[in-house]
Amino acid sequence: GTVATCAASAGDGSCVALGAADGTVRLYTPSHSDRPSGTGHASTPSSGGGSGGAGGVAGVAGVAGGAASDISDSGAPGGGGRKLAVETVLCAHVRPVSCVVVSRNHSLVVSGACDGTLAFWDLNKRALVHEVAVAPPALSASAPSAAVVAADVHLVTGDVVACTRRR
Repeated sequence: GTVATCAASAGDGSCVALGAADGTVRLYTPSHSDRPSGTGHASTPSSGGGSGGAGGVAGVAGVAGGAASDISDSGAPGGGGRKLAVETVLCAHVRPVSCVVVSRNHSLVVSGACDGTLAFWDLNKRALVHEVAVAPPALSASAPSAAVVAADVHLVTGDVVACTRRR
């Protein structure tokens, strides 16, 4: 199976996004969404270890380093052990996804990858709307590459911030 590298959740529980080692982002949808809207995010290193974050990600954080098809929201408050099914697989990155954030307020999913790119996805259309290289590519195969290690979306303005690290 595909190895999950990071996870994020819409604050209202309507969508969970998992970044994967194959460069994809998988969107999962629970059976219902009756929680208030907001933004949630979490990222974990590709070596696994799981890290909870804001927005109710605790129920899926344990999948980092695990199979991307094995998730449930049993650890989330009010989760009740529902299985979450893959609704959409988003493809844009050529290296593992290193961070992902979901902003229900701006109908946006932002994913960052080890190839130094950020991808902006329309959450309603489930489609790529923009991709940008935020870190210059390595000059040669032996040179260190730059990775996007964190990203966030401002709750009010929708501005996106990203952090990179040269490996």
